[in-house]
Amino acid sequence: MRADEGQPPVLYAINHKRESVEVFRIDATTDIVGLIWTGCIPLPHNVYANGIAALPEGGLALTSMYDPTEPGNPFERMFTGKDTGQVLTWHRDSGWAPVPSSGLGGANGIAVTPDGRSIIAAAWTQKKVVRLPLDGSGERSEATVPFLPDNLRWTTNGTVLVTGQDISADDIMTCNGGEGTDCPTGYTVVEINPDTMASTVLHDEPDSPFSLATTALPVADEIWVGSIAGDKIARVSGT
Repeated sequence: MRADEGQPPVLYAINHKRESVEVFRIDATTDIVGLIWTGCIPLPHNVYANGIAALPEGGLALTSMYDPTEPGNPFERMFTGKDTGQVLTWHRDSGWAPVPSSGLGGANGIAVTPDGRSIIAAAWTQKKVVRLPLDGSGERSEATVPFLPDNLRWTTNGTVLVTGQDISADDIMTCNGGEGTDCPTGYTVVEINPDTMASTVLHDEPDSPFSLATTALPVADEIWVGSIAGDKIARVSGT
């Protein structure tokens, strides 16, 4: 989402039906918040989009989990440990472009630093969160996490929250269907310092019936945890 001062907020949503980024203006002028579709941005054919974030100067940053034009099973390919995905940026005048040295295994969640110079992205199948400069200068830095990291969210104190699935590749789909040998999975919430990439476990709930966590979102003095499966949100104390 983009919320520029003096302008209506804009929501960007990835649409896999036609492989595009759909653009909506958020109308909050009435009691019922509405979305007004204003257009779309087609994606390159070699991109399978996952996460998207707005850049401060008006562009977008996006993760691609893998190249859908490559032969074979993409899910199996992601779990080989190889860099199957990447990060791309989009600008109205130049279109899509890959970020240099942004190869990641199953690139997933993404966050943009406040200065717009770097991104932080989740390498889902490599169990790490990576910070890299958008212009390709400097070195990557990373934090290893004990799960498959999914979405990333900023906190008000400038850190990043991440959660995900502590599960094998074989059980990803079966757990989502309510079966599998390691279900429910429980969940862990980790806080990452984006400057040092040092990580701290805030909540570790291995025996929780809550399963297949995707997002740890700070809400007031709590953290709300979303999931792939089910219709519930876990609420825990905040940072």
